[in-house]
Formats: sequence, structure tokens, C-alpha cells
Amino acid sequence: VRIPEDVSIVGVNNLPASEYLHPPLTTVDVGISALAGDGIRILMECIDTGRNRKGMEFTRTKLIERASARI
Repeated sequence: VRIPEDVSIVGVNNLPASEYLHPPLTTVDVGISALAGDGIRILMECIDTGRNRKGMEFTRTKLIERASARI
């Protein structure tokens, strides 16, 4: 199987080794530090108000295009 000619591969979390693989791995950077901060802020808001939040959307992701996928 040839990458990306036969199959595209995309990883998640933009690990440092991703760019050094052969071929370099296309990945989605989820911004884990910002995501954790958002989670803590939302948790504190729920504790302070006594209300639950439903249906949250996180949009801090970024596609890092490298050679493992045809986009």
C-alpha cells in the first residue's frame, strides 16, 4: 500500500514526531492546552451556577497538511 497514492492517513494531536515520519503525517492539531482550559472554565461555571451545560462545541482545531494525505 502506497501512502498517499493508495490511501491517505491523518493523525490527531500533532505529536512532534509526526513531521519526521516517512511520509510526514498530516494531522489535526486539537490545541490540547486551550481545550483543557476551556473544560476547566466550563466546569467552574457549572459549579458556580449549579447548572449543567449541554451541547458544547470546540473549534480550536487546525489541519496541519503534510505528505500523508491527498487533500
